[in-house]
Amino acid sequence: MDSRGYICTDRAEVSGSGTDLKFKPKVSGRPIIAEAKHRGQNQQGLSPKKYKEGFAEYFIRWVENPEYEFHFFISNEANGQLWRRLFRQDPDSETVREYFEELQEDIAGETGEELSKYTVETFEDFAADTTVWNWDYVELVREADRAERTGDLDYEPYLTPYSPIKDGQGKLHTNFFEVTNLPSTVYRFAVQDGVSPSSFYGRQMNRHAPVALYEGMLYSLLPQEDLPDAAADATDGGEDQLSFVEFSDRSDDDSKNWAKSLLEGLLAFYARENGAVVGERHDGRVTLIYMPLSDGGNHGKERKVGRRWLAKEADRHPVVRHRAIEVDVKRFAGRYYYAFSPKQEFTEDGRTLVDPAYKDKLSDDFSQSRYPQNARKRGNIEAWAEVLDPQESLMAYGAAKPIQELEFEQVRDIETNCRPPSDGDERTELIERQ
Repeated sequence: MDSRGYICTDRAEVSGSGTDLKFKPKVSGRPIIAEAKHRGQNQQGLSPKKYKEGFAEYFIRWVENPEYEFHFFISNEANGQLWRRLFRQDPDSETVREYFEELQEDIAGETGEELSKYTVETFEDFAADTTVWNWDYVELVREADRAERTGDLDYEPYLTPYSPIKDGQGKLHTNFFEVTNLPSTVYRFAVQDGVSPSSFYGRQMNRHAPVALYEGMLYSLLPQEDLPDAAADATDGGEDQLSFVEFSDRSDDDSKNWAKSLLEGLLAFYARENGAVVGERHDGRVTLIYMPLSDGGNHGKERKVGRRWLAKEADRHPVVRHRAIEVDVKRFAGRYYYAFSPKQEFTEDGRTLVDPAYKDKLSDDFSQSRYPQNARKRGNIEAWAEVLDPQESLMAYGAAKPIQELEFEQVRDIETNCRPPSDGDERTELIERQ
């Protein structure tokens, strides 16, 4: 339960409460009452029919205090089909009715009198709210190890959303950059026979350039002479032009999506021109950009933009730590926006990303959630804006025409009636009050 984000608050052998274990969530959710019944492999398995008294008592407690969930752990079951028909999110109504009638017939005394007050529909709600774990000890340990290893259920209080402070003093600086000047032209090329999306996008450069294979044609923000070789190899001569606004404002959603793809590719293309490394997130949908430690010569221990480092040798591990960003393009009310999302990445040599499993381990050691985040993330976003905004970089001179045309500015100073914590002390106070 600890690996799933719960803290044990009560043990039967300590409190004498009659409950094996009580748990409360570390962050949010309902508390849990857990009952564990061990049956060795040489013993007869436990059937629901052999635990009627127990379920009846827990049902009555659940009715009286429905804030609790009930989890039941058994190491060796009997009558497994009955277990599954009774206790799942959508219990089998007929099976539940028959079992509840047996409880009412077989259980006497005070518990039996209490059962007679309730309907089978209420018991069915209890059954749907009950989780049964038919796992032996080894399987439970394996699942706990998996949860801890993957971090799927890690308790990170500083990554947990809390209610904002509503005092009318908020001023929001977003991670959105409105594109205030779009490239003027989209170039359209015929493609050679046999060029398919898989063969075209199988070449990495085509995934990180302002090019799109769409409707049997190659669309690009770059003219023929500036196309990457991987894209130029797919063309077959003829070229025509249309305005970017005309292309992006077509009524079909595909055109809007491809327009966003072209803008994302343009920034990725420019990032490479500026010496950054461009890759994809694991699902391949969002561009990941990070700065290598070296620009090809001998490198020091860190690489900065202004006073902020974007790549730095780690002190305790033979890796390089990167303040990276993911770049996505959004469209709202006919306007385009770049969204910069700060990320932490690690490389073996300043360029090659480490294995995902190793990254998980490193992330535990360099948990950014331990530190105040607003100023840190804003600084990273602004540093990358300085790298990627053609109007801020001398690299734009002599660059391709669409890069020189591109202009964007951060959406900031939005007045709000709420704000995040102003410092670590205020944030800690919020967490402790939660």
